[in-house]
Amino acid sequence: MKRYLYTIAFLSIALILFSFGTLSINPDELIPPKTLTTKDKAAIRDIFKTIGERNFRLEFGTNEAYGSFVLQDAVVKALRSGTHIDIDILATSHFYKSYQPELAFWFYINRDRSEGLEGIFGKSNAAKLQAIIKKYSAGQ
Repeated sequence: MKRYLYTIAFLSIALILFSFGTLSINPDELIPPKTLTTKDKAAIRDIFKTIGERNFRLEFGTNEAYGSFVLQDAVVKALRSGTHIDIDILATSHFYKSYQPELAFWFYINRDRSEGLEGIFGKSNAAKLQAIIKKYSAGQ
């Protein structure tokens, strides 16, 4: 009888130890998303203002939106979630980028994507924007 109790106790301990080994937590999941500083948000807004309010939509989180370019709800929803945008609901030649959920920040520019950021904002402003984004997202 003692042998059975020892066997059950041993198997219970082995099962517990095994379950601890398989329930590992990714350390990256414990790190909260980085948030843009007020200074960096202001710098981004200033960069976008150089192309005119009617030519872009810029959003930080869901409460801070800038630019008056109107987008379909499906596009806004996709950009907010950071998911792939279906070509049917998007003018594919336009420039857009979503930094969700890392920075809770996305933008859509009513300009041809082939121009690139330098063609849209100019070399200096494009470099500033890319430096800010790289600071938070490691250049994603």
